[in-house]
Amino acid sequence: MAKAVTSAMIGILVRDGRLDIDEPAAVPEWHDDPGDPRAAITVRHMLHMATGIPWDDGFMNRGSEMYEMVRSEDTAGYAAALHPTAGPGERFDYSSGTTTLLARLIGDAVGGDHDDVRAFLHDELFDKIGMAPVNITFDAAGTWQGSYSADTTAQNFAKLGLLFLWGGEWDGEQIIPQEWVELARTPSPAEPEYGAHWWLDRLRPGVFYAVGIRGNVITVDPAHDLVIVQLSTVGGPLPLAHTEAILDAFAALDE
Repeated sequence: MAKAVTSAMIGILVRDGRLDIDEPAAVPEWHDDPGDPRAAITVRHMLHMATGIPWDDGFMNRGSEMYEMVRSEDTAGYAAALHPTAGPGERFDYSSGTTTLLARLIGDAVGGDHDDVRAFLHDELFDKIGMAPVNITFDAAGTWQGSYSADTTAQNFAKLGLLFLWGGEWDGEQIIPQEWVELARTPSPAEPEYGAHWWLDRLRPGVFYAVGIRGNVITVDPAHDLVIVQLSTVGGPLPLAHTEAILDAFAALDE
């Protein structure tokens, strides 16, 4: 579910004019060689998980990219060294490596060290909506692990869901642009069930999810003014099945 936090922070950088998601992503490793096809990858492609770089996100799968990345001292460096097998925007590859690169972009934009990143997260998001405490971790190279590290309570995850439910507004302040929330919940060209770092529900139009490891889920249902948070350790389809049952119960009231 940390990926939803990463999406929010990218949206805040866009709000402040500090990032253009349609410009080539400022990943230095992709621009050393003028002929490198990765130089055409934009932040929008990254948000849509459509860089064209293949990725196995199974952290328990020995030898997978995720397995190797989390054991690396420089997680963003590991992800940046991988090469595409498709063009930008052509294929969906769910990739925590892509999100890790976005987290490094956030760090670069706000100063780069741990304190700068923590201050940005707290000052621009966590403190404004009352998310506390939130535990975030960094690798040895100083990159926030934005693909999986934003550990907090169910109540605090619900606040993040409410922020997106309310179009990015909190207590009269536009924390995230309304346009960013719409981007997050709009089907991407490469995968209709994925927006900008949020999953979408084709069976329940308008519903979107932040789905974490082992079945942790933030569900946002604007049609019913509803946010559901489940924290789980069981994994598999069971937690989402519970969420879907709640959604269907509310939808039945409309019939």
